[in-house]
This record gives sequence, structure tokens and C-alpha cells, in this order.
Amino acid sequence: MGVVPKLCRSSAVLLWRQAKLDGTFVLFLTSQCWDKELRSKLRDKLNSELTRPGSIVIDYVETTLGSSECFRLEAEVPGEVSWNKSNMFRIYQRI
Repeated sequence: MGVVPKLCRSSAVLLWRQAKLDGTFVLFLTSQCWDKELRSKLRDKLNSELTRPGSIVIDYVETTLGSSECFRLEAEVPGEVSWNKSNMFRIYQRI
């Protein structure tokens, strides 16, 4: 595993274990480099802790919140990132 995936996974583990999300209104995830197990743990945490109606989660992939019953996909918006000129961002809102 290279440095970037290790850093990406480390930040996700830190979010999953230590971050308090009850006062969060907007959260930007970088879950494209997370494994299925970590995405599932994060989805569970967001479902239980990010409870403020209308809260927004922006993510690169649809697999983290795509199956959540607590969030709905509001938009898919293309945007440029360093590795892709037309990357798709998924914008989810807490129901």
C-alpha cells in the first residue's frame, strides 16, 4: 500500500473512531480509496450520529451512502480534481 492510500485510510479510520458528528452540517468524504468494510462502518456512523435534518454529505463514490435509508442522493455534479477533469461528486442530504 502506497503513502496516499495509507493516509486516506488513516483519515477515514480517525473519522470513524473519534470524530463527533452531531453538530456537523456539511461533510466532505474522500471514500474512493476506502475498502468496503470501512465504508460500511462510516455509513453506520453517519446514520447514527449525523442526525441533523438537511445535513449534507459530499462524496466521490455512491457506495458509501447509496444504500443508506437515512440519506438521499440529491445531485451528481461533475467537477475537476487533480486526477480527473470531470470527476463526479455525489451530494447526499439527511432525510
